Amino acid sequence: MKWLWKNKRDEENTVIRNKSRLVAKGYAQKEGVDFEESFAPVARLEAVRLFIAYTTYKSFTVYQMDVKTTFLYGPLKEEVYVNQPDGFVDPYHPDKVYPLKKALYGLKQAPSSRGTDLYSITLQDTSSPNPICLMGEAKRKSFQTKTIPSSKRRLQLLFMDLCGPMRVESINGKKNVLVIVDDYSRYTCTHFLRSKDETPKVLIDFLRLVQRGLHVQVRTVRTDKGTKFLNKTLHAYFAAEGINHQTSVDRTPEQNGVVERQNRILVEAARTMLSAAKVPLFFWAEAIATACFTQNCSLVIPRHEKTPYHIIND
Repeated sequence: MKWLWKNKRDEENTVIRNKSRLVAKGYAQKEGVDFEESFAPVARLEAVRLFIAYTTYKSFTVYQMDVKTTFLYGPLKEEVYVNQPDGFVDPYHPDKVYPLKKALYGLKQAPSSRGTDLYSITLQDTSSPNPICLMGEAKRKSFQTKTIPSSKRRLQLLFMDLCGPMRVESINGKKNVLVIVDDYSRYTCTHFLRSKDETPKVLIDFLRLVQRGLHVQVRTVRTDKGTKFLNKTLHAYFAAEGINHQTSVDRTPEQNGVVERQNRILVEAARTMLSAAKVPLFFWAEAIATACFTQNCSLVIPRHEKTPYHIIND
């Protein structure tokens, strides 16, 4: 048996998680001799809760099965030996192995201090917490909801985000939707794109059109750090027009949460409209545009007691 180590990365190639797994060499294992039917511990907590609730409702009896190859619960009745993990090899005894007493994942084996039960815990474990474990269990403080936008006028702050690609192309061959929300009026604009490469041109044309039509200068644009927004074309345009380009921090969508929530609202509204009308899915772009227009002309913003359409055109 051998430990495999892997780094999980996000879309920006930043390491966000370190994973380890204990595996056996495939050529040395034979079904029926070295192992039987095997299962992986991949059940989600929601599925377990649903299963327990259903069995309780039906008054079923639930038995806990001991599967040899999962090492989920109960004591280990068979001897399992593991190679020393890479990076943690004893320099004086590199050829020695150690018996597996507890969990499979991570460096949690402590044969001298733990019992044979996989989920047993000793008093020494609770009295001296591991700093790595404490760091892994730490939670980030939640963001406070802003009831009143900080913008004082139209086009002072624009939130932008690109949603897609969609699984089904629209009737015009579009697969992405660019959503733009004005922070002051909460007026929403949507632009449908065939590919993400069209984002700079469509965005520049939109900013020129809206500034000339409303006779107002755009002050700040906030997006994520995707390459569709971070490129030389948009950087040169923002510098020439005096527009401040803000980007959200990695893995912090709350900083661009206005347009992130609007994306979800529009997509869910479009999905509901298509399902209720029994319309083919390639009309999703028309459904999103209809939902956006309806919200702009019907929802009343409590701060102004007007609809976004009236606020943006005042």
